Amino acid sequence: MWPFRRKRLPPAAAPALAEVSVRPHPSRLLRMGGRRHRSPYPSTPPKMVILVRTDLNMTTGKIAAQASHAAVRLYQTACKLGACNRWNNGGQRKLVLRVGGEKQMDDVVRRARERKLAVAVVRDEAQVKTAVSVLGEGRTVNEVTGHLKLF
Repeated sequence: MWPFRRKRLPPAAAPALAEVSVRPHPSRLLRMGGRRHRSPYPSTPPKMVILVRTDLNMTTGKIAAQASHAAVRLYQTACKLGACNRWNNGGQRKLVLRVGGEKQMDDVVRRARERKLAVAVVRDEAQVKTAVSVLGEGRTVNEVTGHLKLF
């Protein structure tokens, strides 16, 4: 038996109905059929995609470290470009995809840069590209990375 007894407090009084103000978040108004609301994102929300090479036979810990490096480096790049607030407010979508080799990774990086997406490349100590991260509008990122499989 516990030596101290806990005192039961009386239940808190319910607030008066006039004090409670329930307003849905503006992003839910369209789904709820409320007043018209112009979305701050006219296109799909931004998405971060992290690409990890599978041909290097990295351990699980090495893969996690390289993917983390790619995500942090891309976030820093996005903040310099002024896009990190939009990604933060857009739900912070992240995906990790597998890439077969360096040639396929270079192709994705080239296509992402052609579409003006933020790209960060991670190299290990031997200057081998191990991971790449891409941030941009969801549809555009899907055009670049839609053919790749989840890790």
